[in-house]
Amino acid sequence: MNHETSIQNSQSVLHLKQVFFDHLEFVRTGFPHASQQDVKVTVGTAINKQSDNQYQVSLSVHADRPGEFQSHVQISALCEIQDDDIRTETILKKNTVAILFPYVRSAFTLLTAQPGMEPVVLPALNINALIDELVQKES
Repeated sequence: MNHETSIQNSQSVLHLKQVFFDHLEFVRTGFPHASQQDVKVTVGTAINKQSDNQYQVSLSVHADRPGEFQSHVQISALCEIQDDDIRTETILKKNTVAILFPYVRSAFTLLTAQPGMEPVVLPALNINALIDELVQKES
């Protein structure tokens, strides 16, 4: 069975023009103890309209282990999407964050690969569920 389709029909309405880190921070506040606590992770997103069809989407993640370290990574993408698409907000929130999150995971592993500590590897996340939860908390 031969299945063919035109790639033009599958192209995304979302176009990332530029991706960049806004903030990378690691602060050691102590040293690990035998009763090492889990890493506390909090996530936030922001969408700012720059001009017609142009948006900046930011993903901010804090990962802290009390008594050992505090860290913060924020990454942003400049995006283009048609404002008249009824799914604009959903696409910006879910698709862009899904694209940005692997960069954040990598940055946290690099930031925490310090002598005398175990690097933090953030778990893979269900971005749709995460965004739905963030939206629910906002309302």
